[in-house]
Amino acid sequence: MEQQQQHWLSGARDAYSTGDFVQSWKLAQTAVTSFPDCAEAWLLVGAAAYQLGDAAGCVAACDRAIMLDPNLAEAYGNMGIALQATGRIDLAVVYYQSALRLAPRFTDAYNNLAGALASRGDVSGALRCYAAALEVDPKLVHVHSNMGDLWRTQGPAGSAAAAHCYSSALALQPSYAPAWRGLGDLAREGGNNAHAVECYREALRLQPGNADALCGLGAAWRALGRWAEAESALTAAASARPHCALTMAALAGVLSDSGKLDAAIVAFGEALRRDPVLIEAYNNLGNALAGVGRLQEAATAYATCIQLQCARSATAAAAAAASANATNASLMMGGNSSAAASLANPLTLNGATLLAAANQSGGAPGAGPTVADGNNMAAAAMGMAAGGYSPVETHRLTVAYNNLGSLLKMQGQMVAAISCFEAVVALLPHSPEAAANLASMYKDMGRHDAAIPIYRRALALRPDFPEAFAHLVHSMMSVCDWTDHDAIFVRLEAETRRELAMGRLPPVQPFHAMAYPFSADLALAISKAYASHCLASAARLGVPRLPHPPPLPPHQQPGGRLRICYVSSDFGNHPLSHLMGNVFCMHNRDRVEVFCYALSPNDGSQWRQRIEAGTEHFIDASSWGTGEIAARISADGINVAINLNGYTRGARNEVFALLPAPVQVSYMGFPATTGAPFLPWLVNDAVVAPPECRHCYSESLALMPHCYFVNDYKQTHPELLEEAPLAEEEEDSTSSRQHKVQPYGGAADGNGAATPPPPGVAPSPTSHLPGVSANGGDKHLPMLQHPTLVQGQMAPAPPPPTTRASLGLPEDCVVYSCSNQGHTWPCWAKCEACRALWLCCIVTVWSILFLKCFIKSVCRATLGPAGLSVRPAGRCGCAALSQCGQLFLKCFIKSVCRATLGPAGLSAQPARRCGCAALPQHGRSSLLRSMRSISRSTLGPAGLSVRPAGCCGCVALPRCGCCIAAALLHCRRPRCT
Repeated sequence: MEQQQQHWLSGARDAYSTGDFVQSWKLAQTAVTSFPDCAEAWLLVGAAAYQLGDAAGCVAACDRAIMLDPNLAEAYGNMGIALQATGRIDLAVVYYQSALRLAPRFTDAYNNLAGALASRGDVSGALRCYAAALEVDPKLVHVHSNMGDLWRTQGPAGSAAAAHCYSSALALQPSYAPAWRGLGDLAREGGNNAHAVECYREALRLQPGNADALCGLGAAWRALGRWAEAESALTAAASARPHCALTMAALAGVLSDSGKLDAAIVAFGEALRRDPVLIEAYNNLGNALAGVGRLQEAATAYATCIQLQCARSATAAAAAAASANATNASLMMGGNSSAAASLANPLTLNGATLLAAANQSGGAPGAGPTVADGNNMAAAAMGMAAGGYSPVETHRLTVAYNNLGSLLKMQGQMVAAISCFEAVVALLPHSPEAAANLASMYKDMGRHDAAIPIYRRALALRPDFPEAFAHLVHSMMSVCDWTDHDAIFVRLEAETRRELAMGRLPPVQPFHAMAYPFSADLALAISKAYASHCLASAARLGVPRLPHPPPLPPHQQPGGRLRICYVSSDFGNHPLSHLMGNVFCMHNRDRVEVFCYALSPNDGSQWRQRIEAGTEHFIDASSWGTGEIAARISADGINVAINLNGYTRGARNEVFALLPAPVQVSYMGFPATTGAPFLPWLVNDAVVAPPECRHCYSESLALMPHCYFVNDYKQTHPELLEEAPLAEEEEDSTSSRQHKVQPYGGAADGNGAATPPPPGVAPSPTSHLPGVSANGGDKHLPMLQHPTLVQGQMAPAPPPPTTRASLGLPEDCVVYSCSNQGHTWPCWAKCEACRALWLCCIVTVWSILFLKCFIKSVCRATLGPAGLSVRPAGRCGCAALSQCGQLFLKCFIKSVCRATLGPAGLSAQPARRCGCAALPQHGRSSLLRSMRSISRSTLGPAGLSVRPAGCCGCVALPRCGCCIAAALLHCRRPRCT
């Protein structure tokens, strides 16, 4: 009977030593069935169960062995290993210590106790245990190697000691693969990935199936940008560890880096199937989903990452991390024999950088939180920010919040995005990068007043922060804050040139560089740097070379037509669509086939609807990945691809970097050079790009004969091209509606000026007046409502007069300025009035043509029996002129028709009420003042000579065509026309 027992036990030991754990468990189970009081048999049952993944079975078997033989030290040691695997570290330490009390020279117990203490953060205690084991036996190779692993986890401070431990292990046993793996890890973490590859290869030569070495090799190849080799190594590691979620997540990360986003999404899903609470995998899955345009799924993945991290307590997280990173452990069998089992060293996944994605669709794998929970999660993060998270948890949360915030920003959910960036600031209150990201969020919302102090705080935390300084300068210029103007631009130029010299992306964006006092060579260098960044981003996508249609004449192309495509994120309520709305449908369809690829979703605007309806092929690619868009352009056989974005918001220049078409052109959206070799053509004209400025462009210029700038007024505002209806019959038909314009609703004096209402009397609101719609019909415009005054409150006084002298402007010329963006204002306008309100003498870009055509038309006026007859000299061309401005023009001309010539000059009385229902108070005041100014005009052989009577004072005059009146008031010489 005893001989049979020994036979089963011997067979179980032999099967275990050869790795046949199933056979070992069967033989040991047979032994305990026949001999239930055999402690050694129960010890073998537990060891085999642990290797088969049954830690609970191991605990039960070891407990039975200890009950049968309380002095069996190996049973205590194995119990400690099983308890450590289930996360019960403190209890495992107790069992290890019990084993050492029974066997003070039990080296495996010292080794495993060191691992448990290290997982609890007791590094000094762990080192003492390793030293005690080596004191018993200095030739324990695996203890030297494990001690090296512990030193390596201490960062650069422990690198030398770790290298000494690995070298000691290899001096004892040169063929010990884990020591070569450790040297590889040490080299990779030190940045020497080439040497790390050599070490890992040696480890794999000695032990081909070493999963740790395969994971390390994959990480090293990944750091070197060798995606194919990294994928091969990690695929082998995943095969060696079929149940390891971390290895599968590492493989998914490499697939994502190499541009195989669809495969990466599948791999991340598999990793999360293996471990549904693998936090880093959710964040990186979000990155991959965002890369293919599945942004709603990406947002859900980020939110799940945040929710899981917020729900996990710091203590539980530390215990789980310790368990996952536990170093080598040994399982003991009878007779003090041991086998070192090297546990998996998980590959740390890098956190993702901020996204610049686009929009929409889906649902993430598993049940996760929605983006609507973002504010609650942000509040939870801010509530625990004060010491509630470990550094690892803080890093995970900040990465996920940054990614989610960037995604929400791109989807237009600005308030939720701000909550995410505020959570990052709460988690990292002393991080200049966190403060700068939050400030940039406010800046992109146009909240420069909120952004500026946060940028200043970021710069206080990190004075040498070029990106934050560049954004601060832009915000200051946007609100016309020219404090230390010259000094800040000297610094900004120096920092920009320094970043360029270091091969980094400059902090100033090309779109802003156009308006800054930078030299042409610097602006070109900035654009080239951004073009290089686009090329690098496109290369990472791994898209193969795209085919082009054959270089044949248009009539020989497939379908017999030239195929042209326009790519833009501005097909909607955007100036580009206002200007080009009908261009896309006006091509000759007998010769040209037009495609439009929209990079933004449908905003429901009339401009988007008109472009969609009028374009032969309109493709909404807003939810597509960059590679998909480029592949579609190539598949559609496009001959000429036109980039309408350039370096503006919503651009996808990486699409053009993939060269989907043989001819690629930049046009309209970005008026300066792109510096991009993938956009070799720029449509321009000889006025904007004269011959002496050709060196400022990297492109070949396709010069239009007159003006490159498209204006869609013929289609959108056809009434502007009509002769002004000046017939006396029309005037008579409207006589019942004729009123003088009265700014405050009071009676007009004899000169046409309005009398302010008495104190305490509220002004009467402007009545609805007929306007002119775009299709020629009448419609009612929104009514201007004056604020109601409280009894006894004084009515607001008119704005004080502003003179040219008070603004430092010349008296004998008209001043033109583009007031669309504050940062484009000239730095000489450094006065309070300029910063507070638009100047009355500044004419916006949309009013320049209005001004020129109006003055020309007045010069052709004729004096007849009925008074002054005004016939426009030419077509105005004010395509972007607002409805308010159109009414002003028509009514102003009509009013002049009732003018009379007296001894004092031309006396103008309005023929009818203006009809500018939406015209603000200051605009109506300017109309009256301009009428009065004409009374000092004189009529000469060349036509009407206008000499202003006084200053308009319309400081708050808005950006509509009405500011023509203010300009006329300051035009003191006829030559200014």
